[in-house]
Amino acid sequence: MKYKKELLKIKSLDFIASFGIKKNILNSFFYFGGTLLQFLIAIATQPIYSKYLELTDFAVMGYFSAIQALLFPLFNMSLPFYYLAKYWKVKDGETPQQNLSFILNFLNISNGIVAIVSFVLVTLYFKIFEVAIPLMPFLFIVITQLFFEKYKTFYLIESRVQKNGLRFFLINLIQIVLNTGFSLYFVVVLKSGVTGRMTGILLAVISTSLFVLFLLIREKKYVFSLKIDLKKVKLALKYSIPLIIGSYAYFPIGNIDRIFLERLGNTEEYGYYTIGLTISGFIGTFFLALYQSFEPDLYRFISEKKYKQYLSFISIYIIILGILCFSFFMFSELVVSFLTAGRYSHASSYANVFIISVFFMSIGGIFEQLFTAFGKTKLVMWRHILVGVFSVLGYYFMIQKYQFQGANITRVLVSVFSVLIGAIMFLIMIKRRKCESN
Repeated sequence: MKYKKELLKIKSLDFIASFGIKKNILNSFFYFGGTLLQFLIAIATQPIYSKYLELTDFAVMGYFSAIQALLFPLFNMSLPFYYLAKYWKVKDGETPQQNLSFILNFLNISNGIVAIVSFVLVTLYFKIFEVAIPLMPFLFIVITQLFFEKYKTFYLIESRVQKNGLRFFLINLIQIVLNTGFSLYFVVVLKSGVTGRMTGILLAVISTSLFVLFLLIREKKYVFSLKIDLKKVKLALKYSIPLIIGSYAYFPIGNIDRIFLERLGNTEEYGYYTIGLTISGFIGTFFLALYQSFEPDLYRFISEKKYKQYLSFISIYIIILGILCFSFFMFSELVVSFLTAGRYSHASSYANVFIISVFFMSIGGIFEQLFTAFGKTKLVMWRHILVGVFSVLGYYFMIQKYQFQGANITRVLVSVFSVLIGAIMFLIMIKRRKCESN
C-alpha cells in the first residue's frame, strides 16, 4: 500500500513536469503580478476618478471604447495570431524574428492609411447621426493609441513564447505606473475630466511602446524597412482576412449595445451601465492573465497532437474562472460601492449580470483558440458572424423593450450562445477530420 502511494506521488510529479505546469504556474505569477497590481491600483484610484468624474464622463469613455473596438481589427489585422501560429513552423530558413520584422513593417504602413480613413469615416458618422457625445479630442486619442499599441503587443507575445514571465511583468508594470501617474495628474491636479483620463492612458501607451520598440531593435528582433514582400503579404492576409471579418462580426457581441444605448439619450444611466461593465472587466483581466500563461502551450499541444495535456490545461482554467466569478458575486455590492466612493453603487446591479457573460465568453474563447491552432480561421469567421447576427437582433429588440436592463441580460444570452455555437462547430470539424483521415 505504501509502495502504491509512493508510486502515485512520483507519477503525479511526472505529470506536472511533463505538462510544464510548474513552469506555467511560476510564469502565471508574473502574468498575474501585472494584473494584480493593475487591479490593486484600480481599487485605489477608481474612488478618486469617481470623485472627479461625472456620469457623463464615464459615458464618453464607454462610448469611445466601443469606437476603439470597432477600429482595432483594421489596425491589428489579426496578425498576432498569424505570428503565434507560425512561430514553430519555420519554413525556408525564415526565423520568427524575420517574420516579426515583416509584420511590424507592414503594419506601420497599413496603420497610417487606416488612421486617415478611420478619422474621416467616424467624423462623418458623428455629423450624419448627430451623436450627442463630443468627437474631439477623443477620436484622435483613440486612433493614436491604436497605432502605437502593436509594438507592445508583439513584444509581450515574444515574452510569453520564451516563458519570460519577469520581462512580461516589467513591461506591463511600466505602462501601469505611467498610466496611473499621468491620469491622476491630469484628472486630480489639472481637473481636466475625461479628456485628462484618456490622455493619461494615451501617453502611457506611447511611452511604453517606444521603449519596447527600442528593445526590439536593440535585441535585433526587429529591423525597420519600408520594403514589403507582397508574396508574404498575400500569405499573411490569406490567413488573417477571415479573422478580420470574424472580428467585425464579433464587434456587435461586445460593443453594439453601447452604440444602441446612446440613441436612448439617457446619458446618466449610460454612465451606470459603463461603470458596471468596467468593474466586471476587472475580473476579466484575471481571466486573461491566466489564459495568457497557458496560450503558447495550448498552440504547441495542438501542433504536437498532445490532446490530453490540452484538456488538462483547459480544465484547470475553467475551474479557476468559476471560483473567481462566485467570489465576485459574494462581495459585488461592497466592491462597487467602494470603487465608486459610494456615488454610483447602483452599477452593482449591472456588474453582477455582466460577470456571468464574462465567464461564458471566456469559455467560448477556447473554441477560437482551437480553430486558429488547427488553421481553420474560416470557422472563427463564421462563428463570429452567427453570434454577431444573434447579438444585433438580441440587443435591438431587448433594448427597444427593456432598455438598459435588456442590454444587460442580452450580454449573458449572447455569451451562452457563443459557447453553444463554438461547441457545435468544433464537433463538426472533428467529425470531418476523422472522415478525411479514413
